[in-house]
Amino acid sequence: MLFSAVLSLLLVQQLGGENGAVASEDKQKVYLGAFVEYEADLAAFDIALDYQNLPGANRILPDNVELVGHYPAAHSRLANVTNSLEVSHQFCAMVSGDRAVTAVVGASTSDISLKLVDFTGALRIPLIGFSATTPHLGSTPHIPFIRVVPSDSAQSRAIFDLFELWNWERLALLTSTTVYGTDGLREFEREAFQNAYQIRSLWRVETDEDIDAAIATTFSLGIKVILIHAEEQLTSRILQKAVDADLTSDGHVFIVTDALTTSSTIPPLPGLLGFRAASRENTGPALAYLKERLGKEHVDVYERLVFDAVGQFASGLRRTLDQGVAVNPSGVDCSTGNKAVFRQGLVLQQNMVTAPNLYTSLDGVTMKFDSAGNPANVQFDIVNLQPSPVDGDDSLSWQKVGFYESPVGGQYSANSSTIFVNETNVYWVGRGFGERPSDRDNIVNGQHLQIVTLHEEPFMMYDEETGEFSGICKGMLDVLQHDYGFNFTYELFLVEDGNFGGVEIVDGESRWNGMVGTLIDGLGGGRRADMAVASLTINHERSKVISFTEPYIDLGLTILVKRGTTTPANHWGFFEPFTAELWGAIAGLIILYALCIAFVEHFSPQGRRQATDPDDKEAARSMNLPNAIWLASASFVALGVEPIPRSLAGRLLTIAYFFALLILSATFTANLAAFLVSTQDSDDISGLADLKTGKWAYATIGNSDPYSYFERSSDSTERAMVGKLRTVGSTDEGIQAVVDDRLDAFIWDSAVLDYQAVNVPLDPEEEGGQCLMQTAGRLFSHSGYGLALPRDSPFAEFFSQQVLRMRGDGRMLQLRNQYFSQGKCDPDLDVEISDTTPMGWDNMAGIFYIYFWTMAAAAVVLLLEILYFKFYPKGSRTPEEAEEDPIDAVIVPLKNNPVALSNRSGVGLLSAKGAEAEGDGMDNREENNGHIRLRGMSRFEKKSSVI
Repeated sequence: MLFSAVLSLLLVQQLGGENGAVASEDKQKVYLGAFVEYEADLAAFDIALDYQNLPGANRILPDNVELVGHYPAAHSRLANVTNSLEVSHQFCAMVSGDRAVTAVVGASTSDISLKLVDFTGALRIPLIGFSATTPHLGSTPHIPFIRVVPSDSAQSRAIFDLFELWNWERLALLTSTTVYGTDGLREFEREAFQNAYQIRSLWRVETDEDIDAAIATTFSLGIKVILIHAEEQLTSRILQKAVDADLTSDGHVFIVTDALTTSSTIPPLPGLLGFRAASRENTGPALAYLKERLGKEHVDVYERLVFDAVGQFASGLRRTLDQGVAVNPSGVDCSTGNKAVFRQGLVLQQNMVTAPNLYTSLDGVTMKFDSAGNPANVQFDIVNLQPSPVDGDDSLSWQKVGFYESPVGGQYSANSSTIFVNETNVYWVGRGFGERPSDRDNIVNGQHLQIVTLHEEPFMMYDEETGEFSGICKGMLDVLQHDYGFNFTYELFLVEDGNFGGVEIVDGESRWNGMVGTLIDGLGGGRRADMAVASLTINHERSKVISFTEPYIDLGLTILVKRGTTTPANHWGFFEPFTAELWGAIAGLIILYALCIAFVEHFSPQGRRQATDPDDKEAARSMNLPNAIWLASASFVALGVEPIPRSLAGRLLTIAYFFALLILSATFTANLAAFLVSTQDSDDISGLADLKTGKWAYATIGNSDPYSYFERSSDSTERAMVGKLRTVGSTDEGIQAVVDDRLDAFIWDSAVLDYQAVNVPLDPEEEGGQCLMQTAGRLFSHSGYGLALPRDSPFAEFFSQQVLRMRGDGRMLQLRNQYFSQGKCDPDLDVEISDTTPMGWDNMAGIFYIYFWTMAAAAVVLLLEILYFKFYPKGSRTPEEAEEDPIDAVIVPLKNNPVALSNRSGVGLLSAKGAEAEGDGMDNREENNGHIRLRGMSRFEKKSSVI
């Protein structure tokens, strides 16, 4: 709609003439417009037309077709074009009458191109860009557009890849307020934001006051890398301001874009880095023709691009004509505002983009495009403004020092792009050839730091023989110096007292020891450190007196134990299912039952003491107190014994007692089985909860953060552990104590113990075998390790930023994996343990002890009995009483041998051949293998008959 409104206000303009050779009358003339600003670009345009009209093998167009250039005679007025009305004046001259253009090459700037595309798009006339790089061109469907120069988005990606290559993340960005400036680096800003870059200063400048403020702010922030994306004149003004303010000292980097690197302007600042569309020298006929016509050996970038734009149009036109499509745009009457749409314009544009290319560019390659008309094979040269190597020559010139290539064009992928810079050939601002500057305001540059540390694998390891340090922390210092390019030196020394840092009382006053004390006052006047680099835990108490960086590694506390740690042997473990109080109650029950039975049987009319048979003295004597105790005790262990109570009351007591024994026996059996299972399951320390039981020996390092954790814990059970918490002097001492079984567990930082767990093998001679140690349980008391500095240190923020940088770019992970990924043993190889644990001597030894003690006691009793009957062989019994003893004898008949017969007391021994025994109870006899046993005889007669 803009096109119609503007054309209605216009007068017919004076048309320019055709350029190039006069076409013959029988050739079809195809008009190609040129919307260019500079004379050099227009000259290249005319030469390109002549080349495409040449006959011969290199001709692309059909022989009956001639390209004719069409542009305003006063083309220099394009330099003053600033609005759409002026653009429409110039464009109207190209599309009026019978010399209407088929396509337009231009314009020279992005701003003019965005205005021009409104008109070309309305008439569907293809616009071929050779200089306009704004990403907005080509983004609108049904607008025929193609360009032979990479877009600003492609250049932004190339610049971003350079920052990635050199690990630059902190910069200032200065742009113009035009479309070129505001939209040009939008892709860079997006990538920088996604990768957490620090664009500390972002300025859109236009006036000198804007430039002065931007430069002052940038340098006050200590920013070293300055990226400028603006038009040629504005970029030159910015650089001149920086030179005048003497802000181009060593360590600063200025990066510019193609607006300056492709111009003829050379700023007075050697060491600039920049990008421009790649140009490859080749020996093709097209480039030779252009050089000859221009009369110079070096062809500027935009002269080459204009020439390629014409060649690309010729290729698309040939394909369109071969398809039988008529290329005859209707003219436009600018006085009336009537317009005629060039319906073949989209077909022509598609043939330039998608059809097989018949034109080989001046770089010697066949050009390819994406669906939006942008080059698919993006190539940039990385150039450096360097002084002449000739003595006495003060001139500066752009020299190629690297290249960038992305074969996928608009479908950008960092993995598919290639970037290379030969740094040895780079001339740096204020420095010359040499080491690449850092992107940081390096306040440590030139500093010599005193760094205190402490030996602890794998973070800092000290070799006493060589005096050299190694480990993760040493690797961090190497990254800062070598990978990040910070120019500082340092001296490492071990802390005098070997402590990390805790509060101790000295002469009645509290002071910090260890590395913390070394940072504060040099341990009371000794050597003071600028920084502590070690496995030092960040905590609240230390942060009150020193400064910490961001944590370089996250961790917590964990427990180191030996694999297969078992419960200490307990010979009396089978008693543990019952408490001592219960065992005492059981013993009391046994005694109480024995007393009760003896009492009842003694006084009850039905008791054994009151037996009705006066001759049954054995029954009367059987339930005295000793026998009652025997009955109670034997019943407890499930033995069937006699005698049993005869009285009703005694039997009731016995039923209740046996019922109690039944319950106790079942409960004991069940609890013993459960106890053995739970003991087996809890043989290993599985976490902090097991240490709280108090049956394990555990330790940590004194005056350390883990020790303070238990002292200040809000959990009362953890605070109670301090009473049994032992202390050691170092991690090596604590680990060795676990290895030697002097400790069951060692509590320390997870990062250290995880490393030790895979570096203490079960068999020191076996590489990659089973591990002797393992960590147990979940982490607790989460924290982190940080670099420590004095409270007033100017380096605290700097090193904190570097720690975040190392964590962000993966270097911290690489250092950790270097020491943790491979150990001396394999933690996945477990010791094979049976699912069940058989009962052994350690579990049942007490039973055997009791039996052995009973045997000893029985031997003593036997000795006493022998002594007693030796001096009192018959005791107080008379022969008559002995004679009345019932006979329990065995008569062994031996052929022709006497029969031996005796009673229990050995009284009344008979020795007679063919003896006969008879008396009360003779009917109660048993025969077994020729033996006769007589039972229940209270008296007998001796006869000479044979039984």
